[in-house]
Amino acid sequence: MFYKTRTRILCLHYFNLAVGLERQRQPELAARPLVVVRIWDAQVLDACPLAAAAGVQPGDARQRVEQLCPEAALLPAAEDHYQQLHAALRTALLHFAGAGRVEAAALGEFYVDVAGLTSAFGSETDLAEQLRAALAPVTMLAPAIGIAENKFTAARAAAAHQAAGCASGALLVADGSAAEFLAPQPLHTLPNLPAEMLRRLQLFGLHTLGNFAALPAAAVAAQFDAAGLCYHALARGRDARALLPHTPPLILRCSRALPEGLPDRQALHNHAGRLAQRLAAALQAASVHTTALAVELQQGTAPAQQAGAAVKPPSADARRLQRMAQRLLEQFELTTAAGTLRLTAYPLRAWHLGASQPELLPERTARPSDNMHLTVRALRQRFGAPVMQLASTLGPPQPLPLQVRSAPDGRPLLVRLPKNNGTRTVQQVLEFWREQRSWWEQPIQREYYLVEAVGGRLLTLFHDAQAGWFLDQRREL
Repeated sequence: MFYKTRTRILCLHYFNLAVGLERQRQPELAARPLVVVRIWDAQVLDACPLAAAAGVQPGDARQRVEQLCPEAALLPAAEDHYQQLHAALRTALLHFAGAGRVEAAALGEFYVDVAGLTSAFGSETDLAEQLRAALAPVTMLAPAIGIAENKFTAARAAAAHQAAGCASGALLVADGSAAEFLAPQPLHTLPNLPAEMLRRLQLFGLHTLGNFAALPAAAVAAQFDAAGLCYHALARGRDARALLPHTPPLILRCSRALPEGLPDRQALHNHAGRLAQRLAAALQAASVHTTALAVELQQGTAPAQQAGAAVKPPSADARRLQRMAQRLLEQFELTTAAGTLRLTAYPLRAWHLGASQPELLPERTARPSDNMHLTVRALRQRFGAPVMQLASTLGPPQPLPLQVRSAPDGRPLLVRLPKNNGTRTVQQVLEFWREQRSWWEQPIQREYYLVEAVGGRLLTLFHDAQAGWFLDQRREL
């Protein structure tokens, strides 16, 4: 006879961890709205509830924060400090619960499998109190704790516990009552719910998880495909995601000491290239892509210079990271003093149903058609089949004629873009290929160049033996 294993998941969440740490360091700001901003991209990392009530969200630009909440204090993010505390909390949880029972989901957010631990503490409430005592030496901030039969319900229980003050104990959701607990909560509490799906559900008069859960699964599948069924299952209190004890790190860093008296900027680029290779190797070893890359240069006693950019689409390709790092370094003032160069990657983290990323391929994994398929599906869901039938009668974008100055061997050097979009200097040719075919009386002989212009823009150009230079809009990246 087989017995079903009882699952109990504890969600421990330090909401607004960065804000809480900054308030500890600067208690004089206790009465003011507080927003923590990353230095390298001037975007919000964390915002206190007062700022959030004014509309400030993580990822907002600094200028937007100043418009929405002008009275807020904007502090630079001390990411090293936050990461050290996060690592210390994870170590304490592993010591408390044991190896293989702890998942680090995000900064200050953890899931713990407590199914076999409750008997050792008497009750789940006693377990939560003992856990608080074990974490007190790490930080005096109070965590919110929720315990339920799956991860999503436990996370929502922790959020409810935070709203109630989370001074002690935990919010417990009994087995079998997840759907009842989730029913009154708003739809936007579903993780990463697409804005279009939320809009359409609200048009149907559905505003809570209970409203959504009451729909037949077949109707949800007809409207929103398989992705809609995943969200529908969460709304019904069914979360198939397993605990993932081996999640990718929140950040990956590589640093290199710079000698005194660097000869020129090219030497700095060489150091950045080697660091990017190490970073790409670390990403590939963890089977993850990075969503952003940040570069920090510290020389002598001068303040550190930082810059960064999003990696779209996420990648772990060494050559691409090298180009990005070297391009970001162009923003810095270079001196001859000794110092340190550091590259930071922000790995892509899976959230849905515990899906892990596939093994990275040595070449580019994202196909140009992927975005097209997603766009077509979104258009079909929003406007219906007639719109797609009309769109199918339209042809692909036509090549645009260009004025190009080329080298003696045919490589493009300078490109004048159409529609008064200016002139671009070609920094390097990334790929080259020839296309030759005969179609009735109109033979085609073309030489294609995938080039990177100064500033980072990628262009696909081709030279037709009869008609000259063109921009291939079908391959625009």
